[in-house]
Amino acid sequence: VKGTYKAGKDSPDTISAEIVWEEMKFTYTESPKVWNPGTHQYDQPDGVWSEEQKSITVTNHSNVGITARLSFAGAYTAGALIKGSFDEDLLVIATAVGTDAEHAPKATAKFGITEGKLTEAGNIGTITVTIAKDGPWEVSNEAELRKALRHGGTIRLLNDIDSAMPGTYTIDKDAVLDLDGHTVTGGSWVFQVSQGVRCTIQNGKISASGSQSTAIANYGDVTIENCTLWAGEKVFRIFCGTMTVRNCTVKSEYENYACLEWSADAETKLILEGTVTAEVASPKQPFTFSSEFGTIRMPKGAFPDMETENYNIVDNGDGTVTVTKK
Repeated sequence: VKGTYKAGKDSPDTISAEIVWEEMKFTYTESPKVWNPGTHQYDQPDGVWSEEQKSITVTNHSNVGITARLSFAGAYTAGALIKGSFDEDLLVIATAVGTDAEHAPKATAKFGITEGKLTEAGNIGTITVTIAKDGPWEVSNEAELRKALRHGGTIRLLNDIDSAMPGTYTIDKDAVLDLDGHTVTGGSWVFQVSQGVRCTIQNGKISASGSQSTAIANYGDVTIENCTLWAGEKVFRIFCGTMTVRNCTVKSEYENYACLEWSADAETKLILEGTVTAEVASPKQPFTFSSEFGTIRMPKGAFPDMETENYNIVDNGDGTVTVTKK
């Protein structure tokens, strides 16, 4: 007796989300009327809304990641439009695969009323939560990139982006940023990865203009792949966490400046993998350690002119070396 095995088809994407609302009641308090002897009328300043924020929690029971977009359409009452705001108007929630129902991924937004008037109790507006499969954000300008990075997820550039402001692009949420062959240019520190955040930046160029600029400052866990990175001073600044640089070209063109600066603890690591090409103004001392901690693992020969008098360089016997401060 013989049996034939035929693999089943992959499960289709199934989107299921649970939305839990805190009671959406807000209180409007009128200001007291004040007699105006000049006009012989009562003046009444605008009232105030309660400052409370109400929670909206979305739990993902899907086999894919989802987004929840929140919007508010206020009612027009007492001659004014009711306005409200969310602390987060887009929630990015991971897939439920690998979790149990009790511990499914979830995210919460807070909502409050900010403007408008009431003369009697009643409906003041409608909140809509739109659930969709998480897909790449497509961004084409600085404002869109900043908004996408605030929310995390997969992000793809449609154009080169030259920052009009010197401020850093801060990555506070887990993200995959696909430059898709484009260039992000900025002053000072172009990108800063926050502590506890996991991030990948790939397939493009990051250019930090100015004599004291940095392409990426890392406090989290970041992977940079298939990129060219240019900076006026330190290409990387690593304060804690792990930075993996794979198949990249790094350039630091200002004289007497290094490729990388450390201010690290004992767990901090830089890992160079694949083909890493370095074009730095100080090839003998490409790394600056601000403390005695931190280790660098990189392909043997990536920085062939490094001086052993400045670093401990240990051959790992597998085509890589480990570098520490001497």
